[in-house]
Amino acid sequence: MRHLAIFAILVLSSIGPAQAFDENHLAKAKSGQGCDRCDLTRASLSGADLKGGNFEWSDFSKSNMSGADLSGPNLSEAVLTGALLCGANLTDARVDQGQIGAANGDDATKLRAGLTKPAQWKGC
Repeated sequence: MRHLAIFAILVLSSIGPAQAFDENHLAKAKSGQGCDRCDLTRASLSGADLKGGNFEWSDFSKSNMSGADLSGPNLSEAVLTGALLCGANLTDARVDQGQIGAANGDDATKLRAGLTKPAQWKGC
């Protein structure tokens, strides 16, 4: 039993913290400069003005971008898996249907022409 307890402590201590965003990347993104190849995982970007920025290859996994202005940014190859896009404006954003399908949005999410709201979107 003692060996099991020691094993459990070793296993639990080897588990790192949940992956989170880089503070410098977040500040750069919010400044309006864009931030290509940035780690914005789980970042709070709700209501942020991100229009026109370059976010190519950036990771927005599980970020909250609800209500954000994403009109016109380059999101080519950006990871949007689990990102919240409820009420966000993605008109003229360089983003594809696969990226949109990996995120979550609602009826208030504005997409550019040629993109459709995925059936699995249930709101945020």
